Amino acid sequence: MQEFTLEQIGMQVTALQNFFDQVTLIDPLAQAEVDPATLRATGHADAVPVLNADGRGWQPILGEDTGFVFYQNIQVEQRPFVLAATYFLTADLPANDREANALLRLLGQYREEMRRDYVT
Repeated sequence: MQEFTLEQIGMQVTALQNFFDQVTLIDPLAQAEVDPATLRATGHADAVPVLNADGRGWQPILGEDTGFVFYQNIQVEQRPFVLAATYFLTADLPANDREANALLRLLGQYREEMRRDYVT
């Protein structure tokens, strides 16, 4: 698990914002979004999915906005947090319609399998 100081996490979030549409620091115990500058809760956060042994995971976003959220366990000032980076797919994917439809079908199938696995 990576360890960051308050100053380092601020720089990390700023750097990631150049690549992702949204970067959020989450307190997984309180299920709250946290301000990286103060480590104080700023709002409610959705539950973090199960992460792998390396403390990483991802989750698709389906619905009106389609995209992915990438998660990583980190520590800031000796406290556990999760860094969440969200990337939304554009409405006009840089592919032909056939490839875009195939991707959307694949994401839909993934969502259905996740629901089915959760229920069973």
